[in-house]
Amino acid sequence: MTTKVDVQGLRAKSRLGIRVAVWLGILTVIEYFIAVEVTNPLVWLLPFVAAKGWLIMRYFMHVDALFEGGH
Repeated sequence: MTTKVDVQGLRAKSRLGIRVAVWLGILTVIEYFIAVEVTNPLVWLLPFVAAKGWLIMRYFMHVDALFEGGH
């Protein structure tokens, strides 16, 4: 029994995952500098925390599939 693999689709998904991981790293570095440099960083950190949460839930946890009927 042989299974066909969509190699181009797999590469595209891998590139997307790498891009999302890079964005998460960039946001983490920005968060670090805000946390270190700003006196009361909570308000400044909230947008970055929300963006990282959205990226993780959308691209790694596939939460949007729950609302599309995919699962």
